[in-house]
Amino acid sequence: MHNLLKELLPDAKGESENIIALFIDIRNFSAFSKTVESAQVAEFVKRFYLKIINDFFSSASFYKTTGDGLLIVIPYNSKNIQEIMRETLDDCFTIVSNFKDFFIDDPMLNFEVPNKVGIGIARSSACYLISDNKIIDYSGNVLNLANRLMDVARPSGIVFDSSFGINLLPEDMQKRFEKDEI
Repeated sequence: MHNLLKELLPDAKGESENIIALFIDIRNFSAFSKTVESAQVAEFVKRFYLKIINDFFSSASFYKTTGDGLLIVIPYNSKNIQEIMRETLDDCFTIVSNFKDFFIDDPMLNFEVPNKVGIGIARSSACYLISDNKIIDYSGNVLNLANRLMDVARPSGIVFDSSFGINLLPEDMQKRFEKDEI
């Protein structure tokens, strides 16, 4: 991938769009990685990435691995914002609620794996680098905010900031969140 990056960067241009940024972090990963072999850590992380991308966010525009986590970028516009927000949070609730069971029957993971995740979510505009119709990377405050919120979602859970737009969500979904200040 580093060769592709070197090839794409000279012609890269910055563009912006409205996005939802999610950071998903595996909790207790450091302790886990001390108890199993590095090949087992790699196998678990690979399966984690595949599960999240294929089963939940297959239509996202960008993914970036973060060691024991994943950045996911989902574009939205004025026509689909409510649907995108609802679908994104539905997926996040499913991930947080069921993560402990995701890998129970996986024949390649015959060892105990972490069973909790934290998710930080933010939405706003962001800039991305694009070259040859390939997105290279994203930047912007929205990504930094989602990352900081992910850290707050401890020991497990979903956190988003007040500008996310909870009022755009269905009432039953709004009730699943508590308002707090950090």
